[in-house]
Amino acid sequence: MNPETISEVLARQPFTPFLIKFSNQENVEVRNPALVVVMKRDLFVADPSRDRFHIYSLMHVVGLESLQAA
Repeated sequence: MNPETISEVLARQPFTPFLIKFSNQENVEVRNPALVVVMKRDLFVADPSRDRFHIYSLMHVVGLESLQAA
C-alpha cells in the first residue's frame, strides 16, 4: 500500500479508528493517530500499553478497515 493512503486516513477529521491488515494475516488496531508514523517504505506503530513499538513494511499492508464503535 502506498504511504499517502495511510497518511490520508490518519489525517481525517474527526479521526476514525481503523485496522491495518497485513499479508501474513496479522492485524493492527490504530486508535490514536499520534502513535503511527508513515515513512516511505515502512510504518512505525507505537504500543504504549506494552511499552513497545513495531516497524512494518508497507509492501505487506493489504488493506485498511474501519473499526466500528462498540
